[in-house]
Amino acid sequence: MTMTNAEQYELLRENIHRNRRPSSPPLWVFFTGPAGCGKAFVRRLAMELCNWYNTGNNTAYNAFVICAGTGKAAVAVAGTTVRGFQALWEDHQPQKRRRAHRQ
Repeated sequence: MTMTNAEQYELLRENIHRNRRPSSPPLWVFFTGPAGCGKAFVRRLAMELCNWYNTGNNTAYNAFVICAGTGKAAVAVAGTTVRGFQALWEDHQPQKRRRAHRQ
């Protein structure tokens, strides 16, 4: 984390804080900026911190999802599109499952 600027460092500190306190709500982050500003660098650090603090823990926050606006961008970051994540999220909501069983 010594290679981060002040804003990146604060984001990563917040990530650590939330991973150490199970009662904290999940951290939702939207990265934007020009090429070369450190989006992928900070994303990788945040993923490593999440994995490090949650390895072996059965917590609600031991997962992360990388989303992008387009399919091409999603492939570049090894993630999914925002629309694809939304569909995945909706499929795992209990209320939707109950409605599907009634029909």
